[in-house]
Amino acid sequence: MLTPAANKLLIAFRLGAAAVSLIILAAIPTMAAAAPQKTFATPAAAVEALIGASRALLAGELLAILGPDGAKLSKRHGAQAVHEFREMGYLPEAMRNYLARLGWGHGDDEIFSDAQAIAWFDVADVGKAPARLDWAKLGHVNNHYLRQADDARLLALVAEAHASRGLIVSADKRTALLRTIPLVKEGAKTILELADLTLFVLRPRPLEFDDKARALLDEETRARLERLASRLDDEPEWIAPAMNASLRAFAEKEGVGLGKIAPALRAVLSGGSVAPDLASALEALGRDESLGRIADALSQVQ
Repeated sequence: MLTPAANKLLIAFRLGAAAVSLIILAAIPTMAAAAPQKTFATPAAAVEALIGASRALLAGELLAILGPDGAKLSKRHGAQAVHEFREMGYLPEAMRNYLARLGWGHGDDEIFSDAQAIAWFDVADVGKAPARLDWAKLGHVNNHYLRQADDARLLALVAEAHASRGLIVSADKRTALLRTIPLVKEGAKTILELADLTLFVLRPRPLEFDDKARALLDEETRARLERLASRLDDEPEWIAPAMNASLRAFAEKEGVGLGKIAPALRAVLSGGSVAPDLASALEALGRDESLGRIADALSQVQ
């Protein structure tokens, strides 16, 4: 017989078969810690017991998760199997949170831990109709857990995402990647989006510039970038707040707004890749790489 905590968790997660598999496998360590008196001979036996208990508790019925259009969830809606959600860049803890919320609710709480789900569960709050998969809400939940996640863990996941696209992150680039992740992760909904936001630091020098970028680098702008590089090189701290203050002070001294400097500097630093604000981009790249990219641009575009 399962413990009350295990029963409560299983009832709360009244989902489709793929979701139940995810929750059961993820919940085993939690339930083992909460109820050490209950042991199973093998992990397979634990899963079998949990599935059996869930079927009994739910009268043999597992409600389906529907697609956003109300139809049965299928390939045309995107991911369907657990591993596909991982490949799309969703964290396990985000999936547990989101899938639990599909079949059960605790007031207006959208974000909660496994422990909170167990403590808060009441059968009266279990839904009676199939839930619909909402990609926007899933992205919101995943963004929360991305922002909370340890950067070293995200580094491994982002490097894996880049590798799946054919870009192997070298040891020296991993340092830059780790420096970049906390600066950009707030804007990512998935690991794949986080990989997109960090791509600019991995691009090899010299960067290639398209015609639009080259058009920004007229003679006046090149001269201004050369003066800016000299000023930035004098900065004792290469961090975003110092970079932001330096950029603003430079623009004021030049008698122009940042809008006259930013487009060309962004093109020089990113080469057209998605990048954060200029101060964060400078910190992410580091002193040598940032000044090197500016110097490359000045030598390439005449």
